[in-house]
This record gives sequence, structure tokens and C-alpha cells, in this order.
Amino acid sequence: MIQVLLKYSTNLALEKPWNCPSRQPRLGLSLSQNMSHLMELSKLQTEMALGITASLPSGVKAQFGTMAKPMHAGLAAAAGIDAVLWAKAGMVATQEGLSGPQGFSASHHGVCDHKAFEGLGQQFLLPSVSHKFHACCHGTHAMLEALKTLTKDFKLKPENVKFLQITVHPQYLDICNILEPKNGLEAKFSYKQLAAMLLCRVPTDRLDSYTDDICTDPDILTLRSRVKVQTDCNMAETSAKVLVQTVSGQFMTADNDLAKPLTIVERERKLLAKSVALIGKTRALTLWSRIDQQKDSNLSPGEDLMSL
Repeated sequence: MIQVLLKYSTNLALEKPWNCPSRQPRLGLSLSQNMSHLMELSKLQTEMALGITASLPSGVKAQFGTMAKPMHAGLAAAAGIDAVLWAKAGMVATQEGLSGPQGFSASHHGVCDHKAFEGLGQQFLLPSVSHKFHACCHGTHAMLEALKTLTKDFKLKPENVKFLQITVHPQYLDICNILEPKNGLEAKFSYKQLAAMLLCRVPTDRLDSYTDDICTDPDILTLRSRVKVQTDCNMAETSAKVLVQTVSGQFMTADNDLAKPLTIVERERKLLAKSVALIGKTRALTLWSRIDQQKDSNLSPGEDLMSL
């Protein structure tokens, strides 16, 4: 059911003014379906729960760079749970809340693509799950990965950067292009700020890197002023290009596309590095080792990992 919902609502596009985790009913509906099973709801009650959930989405992109933005996902999860409880209590809703003529999809620019049901039980989405390797807006990650390539291949130092040009799909200008971020939350949604932070060797995978002070750091501000963001509508939405001109007149370029599959070895390396940044090396390595040994454990995966 979760896979169907993910595919079914995938065309409620990013360019609309709402935030996908909350506006798209994926999370809430998925929770409704699973909670309905756990609470032993009847088929009709489950349909009511899904119908109720379709009326509960919320969240607009105007909140990006504020504390209200991560609240969106919590609201979506709460909506799914509340819908099940209300349905179990007898609340009646339409059975066409998601796909009906005046339902969620029709009113929120969805396409109700029934191809979502093709390959059900045979094709699975888990192998294509992507990860956030930086603790900031996902729309900036292709840029950060491309810039990391330049810093590694050319040993690029911030004092040698005369000009940096970032090219992305235009849909991201209203999402993560805050020109002068004033606090750590806004920094997560600023191409210019994040590029300057990476070039200055500020770890973008650490939560504690995103402080208010980082937005007024003199070195960061100097480098930020040398960054230009432009768009190309022919680019893939998952890609970015960077062009650097050095003070010596040298030009260097790199690009990245997040849709390009990572090898297992590369994904493991990146995930472990992100884990170390978030919870520390000792806990990360312990957790990683426990996952590797899971097949030999007598505990369930949840019990085993929660014991850490």
C-alpha cells in the first residue's frame, strides 16, 4: 500500500506552493493504512480513515527556513493516526477522498496515474531509496556534491576562488535560494551560503554547523558574495553544475545528478560518514556493526537497534 501511495501521488509537483511531505497525503495515508491494520479496522472503516486523511494535509513552502517547516512531516503523521482513531470511533467520510472528481488529487493538481498499480508485488521501491548526505535542503545536495568533487580533485581553497557559478533547475529558486540567510535554519535553504560553507571546510553533514553565527562569519560572507546562482530549464531537476574561476584565471567545472545510482560501496561510505557526523564515531560504528550482524541476532531488528 505504501508503494502505491508513493507512486500514486508523485505528480503533485514541487513547483506548487506547498511542501510535499505534508501536502501530499503519502505519509498520512501510509500511516492510516498501517494503523488500520494494527487496530483491526474493517474494510469500510479503513476506507473511512483514508477518506478522512485526504482532508487533513497542510504545509506551505513559505515556511522553508523556519521551525515550522519540519513540523509539516509531523502534522502529516499525526493526521494519519488521528484519521484511524476517528474512523474507528465511527466518523464517516467519502470513499473518494483521494481520487474522486473533487478529491485531494483533483484539487491539488495530481494526475491520478493508475500505473502506480503496475508491478505491484513484483517491483519494489526500496532499492531506489536515496539518502540525504547533507543536513540541509535536498535541493542543494547536487550542488554540494559537485562542489565537493572540485575541492577534492583540484584541492580548491577558499582564498583561491574568484567566482563561483551554480546552475540548477529553475524550480529550486523559490525553495533553497535565500540570498542573505540570517540564521542557521535559513542557511539550510541558501545555495550561496552552503557553497561558501563547503569551500570554507564547514561540514555540511553536521547539524551543529548551522548556527546563526555562521551567517555572519566574515570569511563566509566574503566568499558568499562571489557566488552567482543561475537556472537552466533543460537540466534534470536532480542535477546541478558548478563553475569556478580561480584568482589565477583558471576555470574548473563539475556536475552531479542525484538520480545517478550509487554503488553499494559508495553508499555505505557516505552513510557511515553521515552517521558519524550525527551521532559520533563510537555510536555510529557500534550501530553499523550491529546492523551487519543482525542476521545472527535472536532479537527482532527493532529490539536490537533500540537497545543501543
